Amino acid sequence: MYLADVFIGSEAIGGAVLAGLGYVAKDLYQDMRLKRTKPSLGLEIVPNLAPSKVDGRSCSFARLSISNAPDRETATGVSVQIEEVGGPSDPEGAAYVAGCYLAWAKADRGKPYVEASSITLPGGGTRQVDLVHLNEGVRGEMIVDVRPQPGNHLNYFNPGSFSFKLAVSADNAGTERYGLEVEYREGWSGDYESAAEHLVVRDLRLLQ
Repeated sequence: MYLADVFIGSEAIGGAVLAGLGYVAKDLYQDMRLKRTKPSLGLEIVPNLAPSKVDGRSCSFARLSISNAPDRETATGVSVQIEEVGGPSDPEGAAYVAGCYLAWAKADRGKPYVEASSITLPGGGTRQVDLVHLNEGVRGEMIVDVRPQPGNHLNYFNPGSFSFKLAVSADNAGTERYGLEVEYREGWSGDYESAAEHLVVRDLRLLQ
């Protein structure tokens, strides 16, 4: 074998290695690009209770805000589902709301007895869901804003402390699970200024 043949063979091997590295780098770049552009959903507590009227009665809503990170693809089929609730004195009510979806704020109010709709959320966009609310016409109970609402009021909870486990998901993104705490104290008279003394949502955290 001549020295020239060795050089030629080495160049061929080197070229193949470089080509292979190029394909690997291209695949890594595509994977990173997909991860950067894939929707990335987050969840936050809306700081203040939202005053509203339902059938002429004063209400105060505790809401959560869902966001899609900037410069990401539009998320499709976005929803927020209750997976588990701990704390209710009525286990039947806890069993009912587990598996139900939360209502979109100001959107599902007129159709409480149908399945919740899913939405699209562009990059940088936000939407709010209703978690629970107080109604001056429903004394001594907190209403969990699930869709569909049951006709037998299984989503009405007595005063107490509750742990919620929620799943935020989209058709083209993974599911993120969150935990949070809700405390409800009875006695709200319908005065919005005092609502925060009776309904508190706190300790939102991403679950592993």
